[in-house]
Amino acid sequence: MFTLLKLKLDISNLIRKKDTWIVIKTTIHYGANLSSLTNLGKNIVQTRDSL
Repeated sequence: MFTLLKLKLDISNLIRKKDTWIVIKTTIHYGANLSSLTNLGKNIVQTRDSL
């Protein structure tokens, strides 16, 4: 939860600076991390179900 709050603050700060490229890169970076976490979650559930 803390990370999400930090992410919102980071994006707000970047938007205030109007540095669109960094905002896009940050969003892509966090998006990639989010999808990794989602896949990890799915793997854990699949492993648990197969036991």
